[in-house]
Amino acid sequence: MVRLQVSSGPSTNISVSVVASKPLGFTFILGIDGIKALGGVTVEAQGIVSFGGVEKTICAASDKVVGINEKDFIATFDPSTKSWTAAWKRNNELSDPPAHLTQRKVFSYCGKLVGRYPVCGWLRVVSAFIRRRANLLTESWDQVICDEELSRLLQETPNLVKTSDPVHRWWNATGDEAKVWVEASSLALGVAVEMNGHVVEDANWLQKDDSSHINMSKLYASSNKKADSLTCVPQRWLEPPPPSALRKRNLCAASVVPSDGEIAELHHATGHPGIKRTLCQESLSCPKISTRHHR
Repeated sequence: MVRLQVSSGPSTNISVSVVASKPLGFTFILGIDGIKALGGVTVEAQGIVSFGGVEKTICAASDKVVGINEKDFIATFDPSTKSWTAAWKRNNELSDPPAHLTQRKVFSYCGKLVGRYPVCGWLRVVSAFIRRRANLLTESWDQVICDEELSRLLQETPNLVKTSDPVHRWWNATGDEAKVWVEASSLALGVAVEMNGHVVEDANWLQKDDSSHINMSKLYASSNKKADSLTCVPQRWLEPPPPSALRKRNLCAASVVPSDGEIAELHHATGHPGIKRTLCQESLSCPKISTRHHR
C-alpha cells in the first residue's frame, strides 16, 4: 500500500504491484480510481504530469537520486542508469534476550532475529546453534533452562548483530543467471545464491551430529567464499568452559550421572557417532560424566 499526495492538494492510498519488466512499456501505470481521487490528470507536451490541475505537478524528470526509506526496505532511483535498487533491512528493534529461559522462549527469540529475511548470513547458523543447545537441554517446550553457557550465547548474539547485522542485502534480483555457493563444515551446510555480484538468498542446515567440540573456523566469511559464514559460529563458543565454570554451573537439578541404559539410548538415537561425540552430547546435561561411563 502506497500513499500518493498532490502538493497542497488531495491524497489517496493505492495498492501497488512491482514487476520486473515495464508493463506495456510504461514505467508507471495509475488506475482510473487513483486518478479520480487525485482530482484528474493533465499531461503536457514536455512530459510533465499534473494531477488536480495544471499547477499541481506530482512528477517530472529528475537528475537527482531519489530515495525511499521504509520500515523493512530501502529503495533508491539512479537517474544515470534509470533503475531502482532495493535492499532489505531489519524492521524491528533488537530486544534483550528473555531473562527466564525455556525452549519456547529461546526458539521465539531466535525466530525474531532471522524472521522472514531472505539473507541472514552468519546469523542463521548462530541462531540454529543456540536452538540446538536449548533442545538438548530440555524435554518439553516450557521446561525451565538454567544453563550459564546458553545464557551467555543469547546475551552475546544481539551485541554481534548490532556490530555487524547481516540483514542488509539486495532485494531486487535481476538477470538470467545466478551463482550458487555451497560450503560445509563439521557443524553445518550453507548455501548462498548470488546474482550480479550480490547474495540475494541464503540458507543453512546443521549437521545431524553435534560436533561442537571440533575446532571450527572464524565467524565471518572470507572474501571469495559467499557461503562460509553460514557454516561457522564464533570459535570461542566451541571452546570448553574452564573447570571453575563447570563447578559453578547450575542446571536447576542435582547432577546425576546417567545410567548405562540411558547412555546407550542416546548413542543409538544419534546414529552411533562414537564415544567422543556421545560424551559431548551427554556432558551438556551432566558435566560430571566421564569417558569411563561410555566404555
